[in-house]
Amino acid sequence: MDHADTGETSPSTMIIRVWNEPGHEHGFRARLTSDPGGGGEPQMSVIADPENVLESVRTWLAKFTGSETAQTTPPSQL
Repeated sequence: MDHADTGETSPSTMIIRVWNEPGHEHGFRARLTSDPGGGGEPQMSVIADPENVLESVRTWLAKFTGSETAQTTPPSQL
């Protein structure tokens, strides 16, 4: 997010919390909380698939950097 008069990027934050829920077939859970910077309202989502977490992070980074699409890095290289 650029400041119009300075060209600087507003700080932005994403917090990822992950845990397992015993007793569920697919117990993986993640909660993503992101602050878009610039005074926007924080957004939260709960995700049950690790690949969807990675996609959400890629999308958030693409918005932050202003790129059309986020570069995809194979999970083995993360």
